[in-house]
Amino acid sequence: MPRPSPRPWSSLPDRPALGDLPHSWYDPRMGDPLFTFRFAPLVIRHLVLDEAAGRALLEENGLPPDGITGAVTTSLSHVRDFLNRATEIAEDPDLGLHVGSAAPPGMLGLTEMVVRTAPRVADAMVVAARFYALINPVGRLTYEPATRRLDYHVVGGEHGHVMNELSFSYLYHSLQRVVAEPVTLEEAWFSHRRPAAPLEKHFGCPVRMGTPTTGFALTAAAAGASMLRADPAVHAFLVEQAERETAAEPVAVMLERVIEAQVGLPQASLDTVADAVGWPRRTLQRRLEEEGETFHSVVDNVRRRHALARLAAGEPKNAVARAIGLASAGSLRRAMARWASEP
Repeated sequence: MPRPSPRPWSSLPDRPALGDLPHSWYDPRMGDPLFTFRFAPLVIRHLVLDEAAGRALLEENGLPPDGITGAVTTSLSHVRDFLNRATEIAEDPDLGLHVGSAAPPGMLGLTEMVVRTAPRVADAMVVAARFYALINPVGRLTYEPATRRLDYHVVGGEHGHVMNELSFSYLYHSLQRVVAEPVTLEEAWFSHRRPAAPLEKHFGCPVRMGTPTTGFALTAAAAGASMLRADPAVHAFLVEQAERETAAEPVAVMLERVIEAQVGLPQASLDTVADAVGWPRRTLQRRLEEEGETFHSVVDNVRRRHALARLAAGEPKNAVARAIGLASAGSLRRAMARWASEP
């Protein structure tokens, strides 16, 4: 069947109301963490948009236009808005399921390589959870071998129904490609709310909606299934590489991640961050001093990264200032001048 011609931006339907797709799905007290989004090119391809229309769609929703060719790091709310708008354009409430199932392997980098070379599916889930932070620090993945449950715990707010379904559809179909027998699920659950029937058909199991986490439970047969690309030597090497990347993280970088994903810039004080990591404030200060850092420098680095990402996406300076915990656009201008003068 011939592929439809790409649609220009002028042919896209007007933006309807989002209905049951909530605009403010994250808790504003947690800030709006940065998120690395890898699926924008696939979404644009699914919509059959030409390059100009694809770039316009990205920019309209606050994503950098170069996201049309690869991964972008931007505010999580922009990713949510982009996916919701794509769902509206496609008139396809199952867009996340469709894009996730059609995505090629290798989208998730080193962590996915570790997963694909594991001995069994259960082992693959263990390392997926262990090294999830290499994919994105926003959220936490856990696997419980006794119950065969893989759970995604949201940190900093709900990701939205399209991202939830896209992510787990990709994981589910990626497993199907590297196991000889079909991977079967006992059940699946999603933290958003919508009719379960399309998801039950897609995943082939009962599905619960509106749960505290998003995840699935493998059948015993699926958990014990051998991986087609299992390679003990390669797997051990890749695990070592992943351990090196996670273990080498300086305290300052870890605290930046906590500020972005848990605390939020507007609430980032020494006390709130110390509470989030479970350290006394003096311990936190001492660990930073050992690295030649201060708490102020950590917060300032997060502010700079967020400011540059938001300004590049075309956000107004007053809005950027508020988002990063500064009083006004004037404060932002002074901070930008200082950052420009620093090495």
